[in-house]
Amino acid sequence: MQILPGIHVIPGVRWSRAYLIEGDTLALVDSGLPWNSGTVIKYIRKIGRKPEELSHLLITHAHPDHTGAAGRLARKTGAQVVAPHGGRVVFAGRFRGYGQLLIIEHGEGYHSLLAGLERIDNAIGQIVSAGEPVGVMGKPKGQKPTL
Repeated sequence: MQILPGIHVIPGVRWSRAYLIEGDTLALVDSGLPWNSGTVIKYIRKIGRKPEELSHLLITHAHPDHTGAAGRLARKTGAQVVAPHGGRVVFAGRFRGYGQLLIIEHGEGYHSLLAGLERIDNAIGQIVSAGEPVGVMGKPKGQKPTL
């Protein structure tokens, strides 16, 4: 449902809200729970756009009702994962069974952990801004992608 020109709240996403921003490409703010990926894809098609136009995913925080469908959507669409908040990269690389893991320190004890990335575009010590692309989701062998 379009709430302002070019800004939609995606109907049918339960327990949370997912917002779609239209421009030359599409950006998704939060994704809902894991089973909401199909709802998001259907809505993108309903407004006359293609899922492949989804270029950026912004996750506001790490609760499952905001991150659940992000991995599947990123994998299906090739969307980039962006930093949820500005900060400094304190870890970037493979970590145990999580595939590529990126940890961003935001200050005052807050961190974002983005796991299951196929590619990380940042290095340890690098400063990132909110909304800056930090990588691309993948599917580590034998695992489901997770943000």
